[in-house]
Amino acid sequence: MDDTFKKENIDYGDKPKDLNEIGTSGTVLPPHMASLDVKPDAAPDVPVTPLKVEQGGIPRKRLGSADVRKVRDLKTEDVEVPEWGGFITIKALTAKERDDFESSMLEKKGKTREFKNTNIRAKLVVKCACDELGNRVWSDEDASWLGDKNAHAVNLLYEAAARLSGITEADADELEGNSPGAVGDA
Repeated sequence: MDDTFKKENIDYGDKPKDLNEIGTSGTVLPPHMASLDVKPDAAPDVPVTPLKVEQGGIPRKRLGSADVRKVRDLKTEDVEVPEWGGFITIKALTAKERDDFESSMLEKKGKTREFKNTNIRAKLVVKCACDELGNRVWSDEDASWLGDKNAHAVNLLYEAAARLSGITEADADELEGNSPGAVGDA
């Protein structure tokens, strides 16, 4: 294999052989950048996103703000509810929505906050139930009547909402255990 082929098709499992292929921190330029006459630590006219090579030779991309902004990362799931004769689409909470949900579970009592899990399943479901475009179909106030519906049906939706939003039993335990003087007290 000659040097030209090697330079254009970097084998990420091997150590690069010239300085155009490696930065000072051990990052390897992507194949399309390896042939440029640019040092990785210089300020090139072309944006350079080096790949960091992990043990085992698997390249990883360092994400920037633009990369994260364009990703559609709110997963949805259609949940069959036999008791109601159809399905409801459930979406993952955004970080803001999750903070709002967790804050709604804390009630201020003097200088401390107390965890309250009253109607917790319905409160989460109304935040996560959505239409086909991802828009909420219920308001926070709808949790009151939803809490009066069949427990199994609501629990099916709650479990999907919690799973998609990364909410675990340990999270509830943490909220409950850290409720005195919880975040948000001023």
